[in-house]
Formats: sequence, C-alpha cells, structure tokens
Amino acid sequence: MTSAPIQGLPLPLSPSELGTIIGLKSTPFVTLVSLSDLQHQLGDKTLDPALFLTETELEKYRSYSYPKRRVEWLGGRIAVKRAAIELLNDRQASDYLDWQITPDPDGRPFLTRVDDHVKPAVEISLSHSHELSVGLAVFEVPCGIDIQKTSPAVIRVREKFCTGREKTICETLAVNNEEMQLTLLWSAKEALRKARGGSPLTGFLEMELVSLANPEVDCWTFSFRIRKTADQPIHRVAVFIYQDYGCSVALG
Repeated sequence: MTSAPIQGLPLPLSPSELGTIIGLKSTPFVTLVSLSDLQHQLGDKTLDPALFLTETELEKYRSYSYPKRRVEWLGGRIAVKRAAIELLNDRQASDYLDWQITPDPDGRPFLTRVDDHVKPAVEISLSHSHELSVGLAVFEVPCGIDIQKTSPAVIRVREKFCTGREKTICETLAVNNEEMQLTLLWSAKEALRKARGGSPLTGFLEMELVSLANPEVDCWTFSFRIRKTADQPIHRVAVFIYQDYGCSVALG
C-alpha cells in the first residue's frame, strides 16, 4: 500500500505568520490532499481507507454510494487528521486511527481520542473543492478553513454574497480577474461562518467586508464586521491564492 497524497499546503507565508494575521498565539497547521490522486489510489487499490478511518468512520464512508462523495469525505478526514497529528506532535505521538472525527449537533466537526473518547484542546475545520481537500488544526480556538476553485458561476451568484461596496473593495486587490476577486471573498466568508459556528450559520450578507490589507504577495487580510451584533467586533481572515483556488483561514 502507498501512502496518501498528503502534503503541507504551500502558503505564501509561514504558518506562524498566518497565525499572527488571524490573531492566533500558537502555530496553526494546514494540510492538503489531492483528491484526484486519492481517487487513483483507491481505484487501483494501492490505498486502504482502513489505514485512516476508525470502524465508525469506515461505516459512514461505505454508506456513500457516489464515488466522488466518498473520495471527498475521505480526503477531508485524512487532511484534518494529519493537521491535528502535526499540531500535537510535540505533546504526544499519535496515528490516524487514534482519532475520530464526529459532527456536533450543529454539524461542526470535532476530534476525539478513540481509546478514551476525550476531546483534546484542538479545534479543526475542513473543506474541499474540485480536486483538493484541506484540513486545519489549531489549539483551543474555534476555527474555519475554506477552499474554492475559481469558476464563472461565482459572477452569476455575486448578489447572494457580495454587496456593491464589497465589490469595490475587492477591486483594489492586486488580482486582475473578477472571478478570483469574488472567489476570495466567497472563501473568506465561508471560513468565517464556519469559525463562528452556530445554527443557522451566519448569513453571507450579514458579514460585511470593511477593509483589506496585503501583508504578503498573494496573501491578504480581510477584515469583517457582523451586521447583527451589537458591539460589531472586527474579524480578520487570512486569504490567499493557491494555484487557481482561493483559500481562507479564520478564527471564531
């Protein structure tokens, strides 16, 4: 059996710098899984899902009849477990099968140890789009990650997530491509609503982009205000480009 197609997500800045942007005192870990490579390995039986999934997770995996959904589900769990293992490496050695990912009542994924069902002081988030899955693990603070492949469809649905003022702000990005500008905004809002959690999730138009900064090449800080909150605190989201994908990381 070969190993899963896992790698650290190439970032335009270091993980510690990423943590600084979003206000995290510790270093976050982000991992990337190629779903196309994963599909190939599953097809030629050079990768066994049982190496990465507990019995409970395997039952869920096998319940999906649609192959694409199976691969997305598996890829997300491999990515986020790997991120958690990397995060916990200095504190305790562990393996994929030591951990189980379960949704809470609101659908947010959380991590527990299989042997004692204890939830560690680790928060996780995962996302997939087209041929990639990403996983995020941080200590103690609710988090959100999102990845979106650019598509002309984002222009057609712009009014569902982007106001005129936000579009004007996004046009100041050093990206001469409306699809990518809107994809970055969509991704940032998805990451923030995951980080905030709750049921229902925060609406796209409830999150208002008020400013952006460009601390690194192909990486930005998007600052949001939540319209319905009384104190309206500012939430900072790290937003960057990976190939033809927009990717964002946020804290709750």
